[in-house]
Amino acid sequence: MDKLTQFKHWQVFIYLMVVPAFIPDNETGEYIFVIYGFLFLVWLLKINEELHKRLPDGRSLNLSLLQINLVISFLYVTAIHLLTEGYHISSEQDNYAIYGWKMWVYIPFTFYILYSYGYLVHFTAYSIHLIEKKLYGKSTEYTALLLGLFFFPIGIWLVQPKINRILSTPVAEEITSS
Repeated sequence: MDKLTQFKHWQVFIYLMVVPAFIPDNETGEYIFVIYGFLFLVWLLKINEELHKRLPDGRSLNLSLLQINLVISFLYVTAIHLLTEGYHISSEQDNYAIYGWKMWVYIPFTFYILYSYGYLVHFTAYSIHLIEKKLYGKSTEYTALLLGLFFFPIGIWLVQPKINRILSTPVAEEITSS
């Protein structure tokens, strides 16, 4: 599992931009896409769990809320891909005639996914900001980290090296117990 936290920025970029281009566009591809998404979810959870362990004393972000949000979002997206072959809501079609009552599920969950993504971006950016300030005395501007994560995966070229540098330092508990 520790290998997940040591990916270089270019490896993450290739995983997120190149690999999906080779997933076939058929039923088998849907299952591969779900497995691909699950691996991405595990990577996100592991990175943020490790960042959470390194937060300065007195500063706490809700890791459980992040985990719950990401798992619910993943399950929803998985259900949409596997059970309904996705959905495409647009102003150019009569969405209610096409999707019927399911729109009352799709739309709120889509907003929930946006909230989950926003909390993930905030959690990761704020964690990096606080940990860098604690470890190095100065840190990257929180807004720059937010933008880097918001424009994911392009922003990974800025953020992933910071994550790797932070995660290469031992956790404070490990230092005191040694």
